[in-house]
Amino acid sequence: MVSGEFYSGYIGDFIIGFNINIENSKHPDKVEHVIKFFNGFSKIMFRLTKMVLKLTPYGVFGLIANVSAKYGLDTLLPLGSFIVTVYIACLVHLLFTYGGLVF
Repeated sequence: MVSGEFYSGYIGDFIIGFNINIENSKHPDKVEHVIKFFNGFSKIMFRLTKMVLKLTPYGVFGLIANVSAKYGLDTLLPLGSFIVTVYIACLVHLLFTYGGLVF
């Protein structure tokens, strides 16, 4: 990836997608199977992402339980103060940004 091969993959994907789109506008029957394949593949990937997102809280709970068991609950106090700080910042942002739009 350091040698620039990563970007060439994006460029190749863009060129292939662009050409599929052009061919679809001229001859839709020729690329119908390709489009069906990619639509099916995207549904599979969205379902996989949905499963991972459903399992994420259990993984986070396991990690937090491991840290608190190993080092004690005192290590989680900075995390709690960080969460409270983020909530306060979100509230301030909500009041000043969106409150200014209402009044």
